[in-house]
Amino acid sequence: MNETFAGILPAEDDPESGAVSYCPSMAAESGRPGELPGRVDVHAFSDPLDGATRVVELVKAAGDAKIAVLVRARSHLGAIVSELKRNKIPFQAIEIDQLSERAVIEDLMALTLALLHPGDRVSWLAILRAPWCGLTLQDLHALAGLDHHAAIWDLLRQENSPRAPKPRVEPS
Repeated sequence: MNETFAGILPAEDDPESGAVSYCPSMAAESGRPGELPGRVDVHAFSDPLDGATRVVELVKAAGDAKIAVLVRARSHLGAIVSELKRNKIPFQAIEIDQLSERAVIEDLMALTLALLHPGDRVSWLAILRAPWCGLTLQDLHALAGLDHHAAIWDLLRQENSPRAPKPRVEPS
């Protein structure tokens, strides 16, 4: 490795071109006195459930050693995280939640779907219930509860509809 990469990579760093010089490496086996600790084992899995089970087995076999689990995409972590939790194995993870499962993303998706398709009742009800609009369930029922087929947009635009929520006026 040292001979090959020393001839491939530049002798000096060059930030303008993004070139990084090669730094020779030295093999070390974990656990020997006087040597640098560190070892990388690669385990490839095609089935997420088998992979998750195997990760738990490897973590248990490692004892107190620090383990890092790298995956190609966050979507591959679901089974692993579930299996670690099921086995009560503590772990630390940074931002592994799917973006689509965050409330703000769900609200934005509902808004996008409602604007793309005015007849999407579920999306319209979701945006009316979202924190930035904040109708109550009672308001939503008053608006849409009597007509299960009309588009919410049409119900909102009816000026004198007895079903449309009335603006709340606070006494001054």
